[in-house]
Amino acid sequence: MKRFLQVLAAVAVLAVLCSCSFRLRGLDQTSVTAKYSSIFLRGDRSSVLYEELYARLMTLGLPMVDQEQEGTVIVAFAGPEFRKSLVAVDSRSQDVEYSLSCRTVFYFIDSAIPETERHPARRTSGHTRNYFNKNDEVLASNNEADLLEQSLIRQTAEDIYIQFLRQ
Repeated sequence: MKRFLQVLAAVAVLAVLCSCSFRLRGLDQTSVTAKYSSIFLRGDRSSVLYEELYARLMTLGLPMVDQEQEGTVIVAFAGPEFRKSLVAVDSRSQDVEYSLSCRTVFYFIDSAIPETERHPARRTSGHTRNYFNKNDEVLASNNEADLLEQSLIRQTAEDIYIQFLRQ
């Protein structure tokens, strides 16, 4: 019976830790929802990053607005910018490594701060994917470059979302 109670207590402790994992990682949504009444997302509306970020920010339950209003936080981004490059070639030119990099600049602005006093800290999200023996023609033929770009964009949107929750 004593052993059973010890196991039950251990399971209860694990359940409590799992249920508050976002709080432990600093990803508590209540501080953002208590501080702001709405979100204005500023960036290229036709980009995939805008769509990904919009979907993540909608999970907060705050209304998304089309212009800056009182109580609004502005989430702004520029990019993403992609760069493809050749990384390495072996001595026999049989193994070739390519790199796809993604870089996005973003910042957050509290509309409660007067415009003359706003000096948002610009942040950068950058990610790289390397792949072997696949030149641009091969990548273009099987949409692998698009899939790599999509994964980089999703990772960038997640980075911006996490930084927004931690501000």
